[in-house]
Amino acid sequence: MPNAPRVFISYSHDDEPHRKRVLALAYHLRDRGIDVIIDRFEPVPQVRRPLWCEKQIEDADVVLLVCTETYHRRVKGEEAPDTGLGVLWEAAVIYQLLYESGPVNGKFLPVLFSDGSLKHIPTPVRGFSRFVVDTPDGQEALYRFLTDQPATPAGQIGERIDMPPAPRPRLETDARPAAPAAPPAPSRRRRRLGCS
Repeated sequence: MPNAPRVFISYSHDDEPHRKRVLALAYHLRDRGIDVIIDRFEPVPQVRRPLWCEKQIEDADVVLLVCTETYHRRVKGEEAPDTGLGVLWEAAVIYQLLYESGPVNGKFLPVLFSDGSLKHIPTPVRGFSRFVVDTPDGQEALYRFLTDQPATPAGQIGERIDMPPAPRPRLETDARPAAPAAPPAPSRRRRRLGCS
């Protein structure tokens, strides 16, 4: 089996029910062979929290951004002072890495719960693939993405088939004898001279 992809979950601590469903998402993916990292698995990191978050984001193969109204507000720095600083810090790191990667992104994926809204997806990742993670279809699509198992793979390219050329058209000839050639028309000079 290929190595388990390493996934970091970036989320806001909106309330206890939200924290529980994010934790349930982490366990759901871990139970299926995904190496998920979440702050609740390491409540007291060995280094300062901002450095820990930065390292998790940089080391992850994929970062899931759990998009809620609170997360969006904190990403944009529109929260009360000293509130939601973890999300604000993570967003700064994520935005910088997105900026450096150019238009290609396979690392930072917005995820929503069914009660979420597309308008709460941060602008830099709004145009990329997103997943609704509390529905069977959304869970399957995310898992297939994380494990590189597309639902409709292209399959192997077969051998080239050499095709014969189309038949060449033939010039048709009339079987009757050709009519004698008409005498050449008199030139203008011969007509002026009265010659036929």
